[in-house]
Parts: sequence; C-alpha cells; structure tokens
Amino acid sequence: MDVVNIAASIYLDRARRALTAAGIEPSSLLGHIPETFESQAIAEITATQSKSRRWLLLKNFGHRAVLDYELAEPRYAEDLNTLSRMIAGREHAKRAGFHATPVLSRSLARSVDIARRFQTLKEDAKHHSLRELAVLRRAVLTLDKRFGLDGRAFYLNFDELLSMTGKNVVSYRELAGQRQDRASRLRKAAALPSMLSAHDLEAASAGDLSEIHASPDVVRGTRVSGSSVVEGRARVISEDDAEHGNPMEGFRDGDIVVAAMINPAWLPYFSRAGGFVSEVGGWLSHPAILAREYDVAMLVGTEGLNCIVNGSLLRLHLDGRVEVLGTDRAVDGVAAA
Repeated sequence: MDVVNIAASIYLDRARRALTAAGIEPSSLLGHIPETFESQAIAEITATQSKSRRWLLLKNFGHRAVLDYELAEPRYAEDLNTLSRMIAGREHAKRAGFHATPVLSRSLARSVDIARRFQTLKEDAKHHSLRELAVLRRAVLTLDKRFGLDGRAFYLNFDELLSMTGKNVVSYRELAGQRQDRASRLRKAAALPSMLSAHDLEAASAGDLSEIHASPDVVRGTRVSGSSVVEGRARVISEDDAEHGNPMEGFRDGDIVVAAMINPAWLPYFSRAGGFVSEVGGWLSHPAILAREYDVAMLVGTEGLNCIVNGSLLRLHLDGRVEVLGTDRAVDGVAAA
C-alpha cells in the first residue's frame, strides 16, 4: 500500500508540474480517472434487485467505514444504515459536465494518463487492504468482550492487548480508563492549526495559544480540484461536526463548506456545494479525488479559517487564495439580485 501511495504521489506531482509548465490548470485534467472498484461495485448494487442489495453491500463495503483508517470506527458491517446512506449519496450525486480536454503533446498526454491510472490504483489498493484492518478490529472487539473492557480496548496498543491475561487485566482496565479520560479532556481543548512552526510548539508548551491562532494576512490553501473561480456563501462547520460527519444544518446549494477536515460522510454534498475549504488534506486524499471527479473546487492546507464567518460571501481563486467579499447580508443581496 505504501509503495502504491508513493508511486501515485510521484506520478501525480510529475503530471502537475508538466501541466503547469504548459499553462494548463492541473486539477482540470487530473480528475478524469479510470473507474475504481468502488465505483464498479456501486453500479452493480444500483442495478441489482433489492433482495440482493444487502448481501452485495456487506460483501463489497462491509469492511469499510466513514473514517476508514480509524480502528475504533465501526465498520459498515456493524452499521448498515450508514452504508446505505453513503451509497445513496454516491448514487444520486450527479457529476458536473467536464470541460473539453485541450490538445496535449504525446509526452504530456502520457504523463496525465499515468497519473490518472495510479490514482485509481491507489483507491483500489486502499479498498482491498482495509479488509485486513476490519479483521484486526474484530480481534480487538473479541478481546474487549473477553476481558470486560467495555469498549476501552482501543485505548491500548497491540503489545498491551497481546500480553493481557486474567492476572493483569485489572491494571490494563485502569490504564485504558486513564487514557480514555485524557482523550476526553484533549477533545475539549482548543485545537492547534494543521501546520506548526518551532516557535508555535514552544508557545503551545507554555500555554500561550494567542499567536498560534492569530489570523494570517491572507487566507490561502492549495487548490486540488476545480477549474474556475467560484463564489458562494460560507458554511462554516465546527470541528466536532466535521470529525463526526454530522449533517450540515442550514446548507444551501452553492454554499462553500469551510471545515478543519472534509468528512467522507459528506459525499452527498459534493454535487451541491460550490466548493470546499479545509485545513487538512492533500492531492491524493480520498475527498480530493472525489472532488476532481465532480469538478468541484477544493482547497486544502488552508491557513486562517478562523477568520471566516459563517454566512459571509467567499471567492475561491485558482491560486488557492480565499477572498472574503462580504457578510451574510451581502450574500442575501446577491441572491435577491
């Protein structure tokens, strides 16, 4: 899996540099990837009679989860309702019409083709390798039940789980409980930005977060999808809602979602949103690949999100800059016009 990820990153970066040098916006071409196993499975499920859908859902997606790599996250086999909603969202989210592909030189076309194919290979490798993680989760849940840890087994590492016996289980229960309490306190603390300097770390260790959370002069990220400048109303999502993938209350078609992370549970919004702006993510993240499929603007690694007010009018530029144009009243005025 690591080898595939590295290779996909190398080929994608090579294609991006070549397209940029040729004066072509990379995200406008790198989203047309070959069909993934996931897409093929969804098409198969959609075309199948309802009595067989449940079996196919479990067979093809039971080992996945909303946050795939979180071992503590329930797999879809444990929560079929969530899986059904995700599949329905993917099924009904219609892709926007793509721009005409410009005429490319032979070498540039080959570079783009390889980058696209490796994006598909990365997604397929991830899909199938996650079956092993699902097996590990079942093993952890078995130990959790056997030793009466009440769901706290995920606060122990594998060495601790493997060394647990009837003689030391009490001490491990206490250890897991302490880590659970510590994690609960950390969730309530103010989150640090996705990028920190050595000075920021020193300030954080001293308890001074004022400089760390200060807004930069320019709000800017890295554009990984979208082929044009877009404008829309900011729909700012809290960190807790982003982490849990909660529904976006008050969302309107064309809104630009602003969040610390883009949760995979928000797939149904990809065909409705004007764009996405987040602190974390990259060119090969799953949301970025999906955003390129739907040709929706997405900026990642964005600094200064805390200065964006919910309801303000935003403009997302091709260079990754986020321009705040006005307040909610200004947005309503634009809508009325």
